[in-house]
Amino acid sequence: MREAVARDGATPLLGDKRFLRAERETSQSLDGESGLVTTVVYLTPIPGSGRRRALQLTLVIVRPPDAPTDDEPMVQMRMLFDLCVSTLTWVPAG
Repeated sequence: MREAVARDGATPLLGDKRFLRAERETSQSLDGESGLVTTVVYLTPIPGSGRRRALQLTLVIVRPPDAPTDDEPMVQMRMLFDLCVSTLTWVPAG
C-alpha cells in the first residue's frame, strides 16, 4: 500500500484511511478510435495480513477525447463508485 501512495499518489478515500484511492488518466486508441481512459484504483488491507496484502478494486471509465474531466456525468460516476467502495466491510468467517 505504501507503493500506491509513493508511485500513484494514492490518498485516503473520502478521508477514511482504511481505503486508498488513486486515479490516473491516459489516452488510448482502439480500432482507430481514440479516447480518454480514467482508471481509479481502490485498495484496502486484508484483515490479518499485517497490511502486506490488499484487496484491489478497479474502475475504468472511457470517454471521448473532447469530454472534460469535470463533466457532470463523469463526476457523478466517480462519486457513485467512491461511495460504493466506502461501504465495503469485512465479515469474519464463521
